[in-house]
Amino acid sequence: MKKRNPKLRCNPGSRKPRTHRNSKLQSDALSLKKSKIACALFRIAYAQYLQGDLMAAARNYESGLKINPTNVKARNWLAKILIFVCEFENAISQLTYAIQIDPLFLNSYLTRGRAYLGAGKYDEAIDDFNFVIRHFPDSVDAFIGRGDSKYVKNDFKGALDDYTCAAKIDPLLKEARGRINQMNNFPILVHMQSTKISFHWLMLYLKRFRGEISRVLNSGIIMLIIQFNEQIMDFVDLVEV
Repeated sequence: MKKRNPKLRCNPGSRKPRTHRNSKLQSDALSLKKSKIACALFRIAYAQYLQGDLMAAARNYESGLKINPTNVKARNWLAKILIFVCEFENAISQLTYAIQIDPLFLNSYLTRGRAYLGAGKYDEAIDDFNFVIRHFPDSVDAFIGRGDSKYVKNDFKGALDDYTCAAKIDPLLKEARGRINQMNNFPILVHMQSTKISFHWLMLYLKRFRGEISRVLNSGIIMLIIQFNEQIMDFVDLVEV
């Protein structure tokens, strides 16, 4: 039997110690396990969201994001729930973090625009909707969101233009058609460019539809009553005639 030359040895540095390999395998297995747990939590949260259990869904999204904080889709869904429960600033914070992770995920901008709109930050909302429209010109949600932002800023002509664009992209979209019909039924809103609407014209409009109070209320008159709250009694006297 040929003796082994003792000088022919493997370089001890050419192989990693077995303990190192084992620890790496354990680390990889742990990461995989955490990833699966996060995915499971996100699936459960989405199912709860569809069932209407928003608080439970939010808790599971938050738990999953603690494990996998870079999942921008899950963060976007969490933000939608926060908007629904009127936690607008929290939603904005979540989405701003998501945008830092993935600046090209347009849904983050779209949802943050809605959060800004709910928080009363209309210019910021318009900026986010503009970003989406620049990169995806067929986004009906962005046009409607921008239209809603312009509407509350009393830019009624701009709002109507955006709703019309959304309706052209998707002619069957009820949200766009509903807003257009509402503004067409209340033409004063479209033509007034000032932030203050003449109370005289408001009264003329109410008198015109005195026999159709439900139509008046459904056409956005409540928003005007808020602006003219000092004239509430005049409005009550008029509709009671």
